[in-house]
Amino acid sequence: MNPLKELREVAKTDARPLSYRNANKEKTAAEEIHMTVDQRTQPTPSNTLITDLLDAMDKLFGLHPGFRPVHAKGVMCSGVFTPSSQAASLTRAPHASRASTPVVVRFSNFAGVPTVPDNDPNNAGPRGFAVRFSLAEHVHTDIIGHSHDGFPTRTGEEFLELAQALA
Repeated sequence: MNPLKELREVAKTDARPLSYRNANKEKTAAEEIHMTVDQRTQPTPSNTLITDLLDAMDKLFGLHPGFRPVHAKGVMCSGVFTPSSQAASLTRAPHASRASTPVVVRFSNFAGVPTVPDNDPNNAGPRGFAVRFSLAEHVHTDIIGHSHDGFPTRTGEEFLELAQALA
């Protein structure tokens, strides 16, 4: 499947992460696509923390059905990553040792408000950036970042406290 089409399909089913509120705690297909091999073996945050974070984001930014709770406004691009001939000697990342790898790139504003103007100094930043290297069907490497030096908290619990204080 085309990586951009796959992400759009996931976005349709996972736009508001109601699946995280799934009482039986089973992973949906959309959640599985978002997980790397390492994430499948690492402890996951409690469902209570996830639900509380989503509720705090809803209070902070309002409900915007069909959009993500944060970084709601963005643009996606698709392309091909072609590493330099020296890349494989610097890393074990699979996309560095292949001739080329399909990618999807997303640039976004921070807020959970899809209508925030790009030039809004109080609500558009920090900007987000993500690259997904599609290695095989449902196998990928994600690189994410944002335009601020650091993150305001160290843990999900601290981030929840911050979001609740701001809301």
